[in-house]
Amino acid sequence: MHRAPRKEGWLLQKYGQEVIPWECKIKIDNKDGDNCGQWKIDGNNKISYCFKKVSSNIYNNQHREREPARLVQISNPCNYRGQLGTQGTTQQRNTDHVFAVNGFIDKCDGNILSDFYFEKLANYNIFMGNYPLYDFDVQRLSESGVTAVLDLQLSQDKAQRGVNMDKMI
Repeated sequence: MHRAPRKEGWLLQKYGQEVIPWECKIKIDNKDGDNCGQWKIDGNNKISYCFKKVSSNIYNNQHREREPARLVQISNPCNYRGQLGTQGTTQQRNTDHVFAVNGFIDKCDGNILSDFYFEKLANYNIFMGNYPLYDFDVQRLSESGVTAVLDLQLSQDKAQRGVNMDKMI
């Protein structure tokens, strides 16, 4: 995995600053394929992955980003009808279901999870922060006096982050 040689404009919209993304290239052979490639209805057409945060450049001091792992679910190429050409980019952003087009998948994750943080706004009984990642984050909210949460995430965001809101309530 390495830094991409370019900045991505769509990340500017998401994070409010220009971001140089990380990228990883994986070669998948297609030696037994037919007109739909090596994709098989009953085959293993997915790749699970996660990010790990390494602290202080010490390999043994690492934190796995989340559970469940992220997923690349390769869609049946016979169902591809030019969707990427229509949207004007090869990037398949924040989705688990992707198409391999001309042997290439450009899956973009803009939801890198980090530490949970929140703070109380001065003179108000309102707390602001990112979304809780683990049960103990919800416990911290409760211990701080938080009694309600306004969740602004889309259902797609929650699904990709593995957030189970019913479990957190």
